Amino acid sequence: MKRSLLVLVAFFSCLLIPGWAAEDSGARFSDLSGEVQVRAGDDEEGWNFAKLDMRLNVDDHVKTGDNSSAILSFADMTTFVMKPDSEIILSSPAGKDSVVKLLAGNLWVNVKKMVKDGSMDIEMGQAVAGIKGTNITCQTSENEDRIQVLRGLAEVLIRETQERVQVTEGEELVVKKGGQTQKTTL
Repeated sequence: MKRSLLVLVAFFSCLLIPGWAAEDSGARFSDLSGEVQVRAGDDEEGWNFAKLDMRLNVDDHVKTGDNSSAILSFADMTTFVMKPDSEIILSSPAGKDSVVKLLAGNLWVNVKKMVKDGSMDIEMGQAVAGIKGTNITCQTSENEDRIQVLRGLAEVLIRETQERVQVTEGEELVVKKGGQTQKTTL
């Protein structure tokens, strides 16, 4: 009887600990420089220093400090380079359709191979960049988002107006608060 009770208590304890039940995002650190921290999405005070071998779960936040950077890699060879003073949320598991939220800073994205008909979306304050087989940089601040396409094509959804804008290789799209856009050649 005691043994059965202990097994039941241990089983239910495992279910109540969110870290054990968290879904793997499929992202892993391939390089860390300076101060890089990670926290679970529901633990605002739970920042921990990043480690190369750590598992990153869905809804985990990753942030870089001053003069710091991180490179995250996915199984499909997609790579994110987080620049200093940046923060992202890994919003979905690895798979056909992936979403990353850029809360602050600058993110360089190199999408190598997406599953056929799959997508990778980078959500920012003013815009959402949908990318496939592309090299782009995304930068967000309180009043504007910037999307530069270095190779390939990105489709950007302007949150305020719901307008979709194609940004091609060698172009930059600036999306201001209120939905105003400006496209220029790099």
